[in-house]
Amino acid sequence: KLVSIGVLTSGGDSQGMNAVIRAVVRMGLYNKFKVYLIYEGYNGLIFGDHNYIEEANLFSVDHIIHMGGTIIGSSRCPQFRQIEGRITAALSLISRNITNLVVIGGDGSLTGADLLQQEWTEILNTLVQRNKITEEMKARNSRLNIIGIVGSIDNDFCQTEITTGADTALHRIVESVDAIATTATSHQRAMIIEVMGRNCGYLALVSALAVEATFTFFPESPPDNNWPEFLVQKIENERKNGRRLNIIIISEGALDMNGQQITAKMVQNVISNKTKRDVRITILGHIQRGGLTSAYDRILGSRMGATAVQESQQMAESCVLTMSGNKIIKKSLIETVKQTRSIATAMQNKEWSKCVELRGYSFGRNFQTLKSIYGIYNSDKMNGHKIAVIQVGEPSPGMNASILGFVRHIIINENTAIGIQDGFDGLISGKYSAMKWSDVNGWTSQSGALMGTSKVPADITDQHIECVVKYFTDFQISGFLIIGGFRAFQLALKLIECRNKYTALKIPIAIIPATIDNNIPGTDFSLGTDSTLNKITNLCTDIIVSLKGTKRRLFIININSDYCGYLTILSALASGADYCYAYECDFTIDSVRRDANNIKNKMLSQDTNRLILVNCMANTKLKTKTITEIYTEEGKD
Repeated sequence: KLVSIGVLTSGGDSQGMNAVIRAVVRMGLYNKFKVYLIYEGYNGLIFGDHNYIEEANLFSVDHIIHMGGTIIGSSRCPQFRQIEGRITAALSLISRNITNLVVIGGDGSLTGADLLQQEWTEILNTLVQRNKITEEMKARNSRLNIIGIVGSIDNDFCQTEITTGADTALHRIVESVDAIATTATSHQRAMIIEVMGRNCGYLALVSALAVEATFTFFPESPPDNNWPEFLVQKIENERKNGRRLNIIIISEGALDMNGQQITAKMVQNVISNKTKRDVRITILGHIQRGGLTSAYDRILGSRMGATAVQESQQMAESCVLTMSGNKIIKKSLIETVKQTRSIATAMQNKEWSKCVELRGYSFGRNFQTLKSIYGIYNSDKMNGHKIAVIQVGEPSPGMNASILGFVRHIIINENTAIGIQDGFDGLISGKYSAMKWSDVNGWTSQSGALMGTSKVPADITDQHIECVVKYFTDFQISGFLIIGGFRAFQLALKLIECRNKYTALKIPIAIIPATIDNNIPGTDFSLGTDSTLNKITNLCTDIIVSLKGTKRRLFIININSDYCGYLTILSALASGADYCYAYECDFTIDSVRRDANNIKNKMLSQDTNRLILVNCMANTKLKTKTITEIYTEEGKD
């Protein structure tokens, strides 16, 4: 039996939807399924002609993975809410034998799809009675499988850590705040940034963490009634400690403890009247929905779309694909929608702690982190334990943000953070100093390693250990955090092995993996990986997009990531590359020649440019230069 799959996008658009569409089409065709693109959401099913439902091929979704929005359009459809509208939609599906429907949208769109499935048998009987379909058609389309994929920048769907589009929206917010911050710092302004999210505070909460916001307002956890006094105190406290800029993030759905809305204008009036400072409001609006899709959303969308096709033949009930711990989990659509809508009830009842709980574990952890490192502190009480921190190895994006979180969390808990300058060299030469709250102002947005770093030698000698022990003893170090790559693990292991010999080393030792290569065991992501993926992905996109109008050009990009193919493989997936050659992949001259001929055939059938990524250490004999020469030779007419 030939399997047919339809895919549509409904409701508000979000970045990453095109990645889902592309993956559904390509995975469907790979499995020998028929795949149909349904245009303009449920309206496409209502109208039902060839202008709205089109059979897809590989080239239907070529070079779309980077685009925001949705290439098949999206809209809200009042007719679909009525039974007659759903009967018409069902007829459009049945006439094409579409028995699997992938719906990308929010809770309203997914609820509509679930309702269609629940009514499916009844609708089939109605269509037979009206002589719209035959008994044979009814038997052939006896079941409709619904697979939901949440597309929403708000990240407001329960039982999933992230929704398609939320990561890109965060990129837009952070980019906007970084741009605003430079001019606002010059004039010592306070900036109020209003972000989207409707009744979900995810964007406000996480962007506040990312931009070192002075304060944030979001609906799940309203501030105490004395928030004006607290906000003013917080601003004055930061100014006394040398900060020239205050960022206040406010969600468009922010509430107070009484359930009344808090607006950006209200916050502006409080700050202006009580501090006499210059305060400006910026409403980001639909900027958050636009622009190129982030690498994470491209990868997430691709994984979701491919999984939807694989799961379409194993359905017992309508399901939605969710993310948990970097894994895609299939869950009941009706149950997740029910829980999502229960948050609105909790807000109406002012059950604020329940609202945070319903948003999930990740939301709660981010909230606790925000409270712990952006609170009001008392610098006079830094008299507890002395905890040291060091950056080692190559600089990696995110290193400085981790230092900020560490230092402020230590100070909030009335301990002392000891920074070790210049990495391993400073560790053995005594470059230790206490770090103040203001020392890390503005560090989250800074790249590199601001404390300085150096490589850990492959052979750590007894003399090195004795130097470490001496300075740990002199500075009374009672805990040690190492931020770095694989050599950070080696350093920690060496110190642990020497504990029996040196009492000064019998302290807690922790590691934060930080390397762009993501080649560290025991973690899905290391610090810097996401930023690097975005840089590579955007570069690939710029190359392809900038040369529109040219024909039959092949770009081979060399990725410098040593003996780990993570960056190569994930960048290839995110950029829509035709092939990639990574260290973990087994390839030969013959397989490269076959790939070259496939690329040649693509170019002959479609005058488009193609892209290949190569890991610099993928094969000791087939280097990037050799692979390029093979493609050049095979590509000749």
